[in-house]
Amino acid sequence: MKIVFSQESFETENRIENIDGIFSLIDDKLHDYNQEFDFFEIDGIQVNDNFKKYFADNMESIQEVVVKVKDDKRMVNDIVISTDDYILNAKTRLKSLSEEFYQSPQSKSWTDLADLFEGLQWMLETVIKIDRISNLETIITNHEVWNEYVQNITGLNTIILELSHAMQNHDHILIGDLLQYEVLSLFENAEHNLQLLMAPGGNHHAS
Repeated sequence: MKIVFSQESFETENRIENIDGIFSLIDDKLHDYNQEFDFFEIDGIQVNDNFKKYFADNMESIQEVVVKVKDDKRMVNDIVISTDDYILNAKTRLKSLSEEFYQSPQSKSWTDLADLFEGLQWMLETVIKIDRISNLETIITNHEVWNEYVQNITGLNTIILELSHAMQNHDHILIGDLLQYEVLSLFENAEHNLQLLMAPGGNHHAS
């Protein structure tokens, strides 16, 4: 089969054991091109979900797979909306999680903390992804707010480092302090920035 990505194409054998390699190749190319996956067009058919199952079920007959990506504006808007949703949900858990570490954290507390740690890293990655867009000034017109948001999120580097050390040392009090006074404050500031980046009237746009 042929895998078509942007201006590149790749050939691979129609073998079930190649599926993971195909998806790894696509992930690498998405990263190289600073793009976000949207859907597959497989032999003219649009496939929006259950991708690996579709490949497995049709492996013998697939001839061409076209990787469709989001345009830059849609990618930015989707990230802004996703990050705002993530912060809203995370804030609900943060306060109780910090209290758990001040007292006696249970196994779920550590699991939720690990999830939060991954979420913080994801937020940093999304800022880097957006900042790499060459025509960003035409997508995000409120540059002052965006720069404030970037400055806020960049502060996660220090928090992640401190949180990592506290987790390694099982310093429960420091973890509680970081969650309550550092992460929560940063989330509230970032949430304010994201709300300003969304268009008035509830239409989600970063301009």
